[in-house]
Amino acid sequence: MPSSAANYGKRSAAMQAHVVRLIDQFQPEIVTFEPVSTERAELEHFARAVVERRPLSIVGGDEVHNVAVLESIVRSIREQARIHVA
Repeated sequence: MPSSAANYGKRSAAMQAHVVRLIDQFQPEIVTFEPVSTERAELEHFARAVVERRPLSIVGGDEVHNVAVLESIVRSIREQARIHVA
């Protein structure tokens, strides 16, 4: 893979994320990450915190809002109406 800024954050056919990090101007390093669903990870973190009765690791994260969105989706489908999410 060429080492240019144009490749920053590109995904391969296997859906791996590739990030080019410059060690210095002549030595780029390509770091590869496996695909991850951030929404799923946040919801799983929220569920574990609820089950374990502990606070969220990162206060002010998106977990509470994401749960509110999912609950609003379910309510919207049930009521066949638009639901405002705070």
